[in-house]
Amino acid sequence: MNSKEPSNFNNSDKDPGGQPSGFSDHISMPDIDNMEFYRTPSMVNKNSKAWHEKEIPIRINSYNRPEGIEINIESKLINEHKLMKYPNGIWQNYPEDNKAKLLDNIAYIFTAHLPMLLKGNIRLEYNTGYPQCFSWSQQSFMRHLPLYWYYYKKRGMSVMPMLKTLLNSRAYFSDTTDFPPEFPISVDENVILPFTFGKDSFLTYHICKELKLNTILVFFNDPTFWGYEGVHKKILFDEFLKKNKHDLYFLENPMEGLRDNGDGWFGWELSLTSWALMCLPLAYKYKAGYILFSNEKSVNAFYYDDQGFKVVPEYEQAYQATEEMSLLTQAMSEGELYTSTFLQGLNDLAIVAVLNENYAKETFPYLMSCWDGSEEKRWCGKCTKCARLYLYLSAMGVNPVEQAGFEDDMF
Repeated sequence: MNSKEPSNFNNSDKDPGGQPSGFSDHISMPDIDNMEFYRTPSMVNKNSKAWHEKEIPIRINSYNRPEGIEINIESKLINEHKLMKYPNGIWQNYPEDNKAKLLDNIAYIFTAHLPMLLKGNIRLEYNTGYPQCFSWSQQSFMRHLPLYWYYYKKRGMSVMPMLKTLLNSRAYFSDTTDFPPEFPISVDENVILPFTFGKDSFLTYHICKELKLNTILVFFNDPTFWGYEGVHKKILFDEFLKKNKHDLYFLENPMEGLRDNGDGWFGWELSLTSWALMCLPLAYKYKAGYILFSNEKSVNAFYYDDQGFKVVPEYEQAYQATEEMSLLTQAMSEGELYTSTFLQGLNDLAIVAVLNENYAKETFPYLMSCWDGSEEKRWCGKCTKCARLYLYLSAMGVNPVEQAGFEDDMF
């Protein structure tokens, strides 16, 4: 059949769903690449602009550098330059095709939230390829929208304005070529543990020791615009390593500075996913079979807001998200690297109880969960995290001041 001629299909059994007999009008379909030039009937008037003409372009150029990954963002709304460095030998020994695939995903995972942050119809233009994390990122954004509005209520009277921003913004990628990753056969006993010095991280760490796993500890020092969290944790790491010999990486992560620190915390809903992706070169070096997050039972809790939307405050840590994240790390590693957690059956109080019963001396002197500590102390004594930990420790007969580094009596 000549593709330029109208179809002669009819509705016979041989041509189910075809055009009626005698139909002769040529069907004109817009070219896929030019779909944005076709206006809807409501937009056809001399004063209107096509919706694509109202978009704000954000150019995101990312590169593999000898020391790590560089991201440059250029537009009239935002201009940023970030460079994530890996320790010597980690990045240099990571295969080139793996670097390219990781770059595609890192470039997107740290900038996908920009339409929400910049409040407009944003067109993200990448010089990188289509990322494996694209669909998962969109799912995570969608799941977090009710949470953003419920807690902050800065975007209209409902979730809809944020949903409109999400759906009206677009991302273009310069390359659709996909190279399969190259990964060594993993060893299940080798595990990567993103370590934060919180109670959950400590229990995961002690379980790994009990199971005699070869545990590689990683701390991503995400920049915060207040407090001294990274400073305190660097000191704790040094003290911890004097008594516990482990491969440990304290990685500066300037990419997190691209995320919001105020109007909704946009971008932080993908922080664990970004950690998992950034662990890939380490997993390659150590032939790790697992990335172990410390996601406990209460992160699956949810409730419904006044409009009936389901709100999951910790969706990225929920069991469903952990399974989705595992599919992502498997796709990036030839099926060799899984993502999991040991703690899905335990709530907060049970975790503190297990630590107190079995690992108190190895845990409480180094414990830190506060984000708002000052230069002088690691527990601020005022936030909800401090309040919960102080209460849990006290309930177990632990003196938070004498045994866990608190400086304030919170009762």
